[in-house]
Amino acid sequence: MTENPYQKYQKVKMDSTSKQDLIIMVYDGAVSFIDRSVQHIQEKDFEKVHFTSLRAQALINELMLSLNMDKGGEIARNLFNLYDYLIYRLVIGNAKKEKEPFLEVKEILLELRAAWVEAKKKVG
Repeated sequence: MTENPYQKYQKVKMDSTSKQDLIIMVYDGAVSFIDRSVQHIQEKDFEKVHFTSLRAQALINELMLSLNMDKGGEIARNLFNLYDYLIYRLVIGNAKKEKEPFLEVKEILLELRAAWVEAKKKVG
């Protein structure tokens, strides 16, 4: 099956983006899905809450999978545990259709994103 031009563009874009930028993009995506989840809770559209929560969980899972546990040592283990907790909180928010767990996860993700942005500036 051949790729359409948009798929080719996306592949080139992903291949030419730095690892730091990709991680920041994943944080942005997770926060966007969390924002949508909160909006859907307010609208009482629980099917969409479920869908957007699962998408946010999948992106956080990608962050977990990106960790290098051998080279990352304690920092990688701590991030893994934090990401695991964030997924747990999203599951709770999704199950109970409550926005507080989503907002908690969003706040933590925004702090982590800011740390990545700052680290990227220092690396150059």
